[in-house]
Amino acid sequence: IDQLMIAKYINLENVVFYTIAFFIGNVINTPLRASLGISRPIVSAKIEQEEYSKLNSLFKRASLGLTLVAGWLFVGIVVSLQMVYELLPFEFGEGVEVTLLIASGKLISTTMGWNGIILNMSQRYRMAFWMNIGVIAATIGANLYFIPRFGVMGVALVALLVIVFNNSWKTFYLWKHFGLNPFSLQLGGVLLWMTAVAAGFFYWPLNVNPWWGIPVKSALASLIFLAPLYFLRVFPDFNALVNPILEKWRKRGAA
Repeated sequence: IDQLMIAKYINLENVVFYTIAFFIGNVINTPLRASLGISRPIVSAKIEQEEYSKLNSLFKRASLGLTLVAGWLFVGIVVSLQMVYELLPFEFGEGVEVTLLIASGKLISTTMGWNGIILNMSQRYRMAFWMNIGVIAATIGANLYFIPRFGVMGVALVALLVIVFNNSWKTFYLWKHFGLNPFSLQLGGVLLWMTAVAAGFFYWPLNVNPWWGIPVKSALASLIFLAPLYFLRVFPDFNALVNPILEKWRKRGAA
């Protein structure tokens, strides 16, 4: 919808710009897409057995794990956005801001990713259909207002606002009817720490060649983001994944 409306109300050149920004931001949604095949049968089984307490625990655990991975991608991408756009062969003045808005929306949709799965698998699956119709209508209506006033930036802002509204409504609906929600203290801590690291490195000027500045800045920010989460054992599954790798390095170092 976004690309079609940009082509109609602005010009085809801006479709190219928006597509690049959308592709970069969409990388953050990768963990959710990868988890869909695994999560559907688990969610379906818990709903069929009416084990909503266990499903709520899984919901929180999945949201925390997805946010950790998506947050890592978010930090790695956002901190180097200015240098990424320096490498493009054409001028896209709003590229950084547009990508930031899209990336933020994808992060939110990943954090709340099980909302849609649970709703679609539940007895109230029809509500998901009407919610999706509402999202399409809201996207078209908001774009008609924002595009003439803000151009491509308006499209990205609408995308973010629609994602926030859609996920907020689904979260409230699941909490009201099933007592389910993805929130936990650990999730809040990860999001706050991710925001602090991303903002700190984003505004840290690194006046070097982008070809090596991008990996250096992204790697350093990723390390600072992940290290405290590992040592504080915020998500035990993350520690279980990293520990064997660190053990192999220790053995190689000892040898």
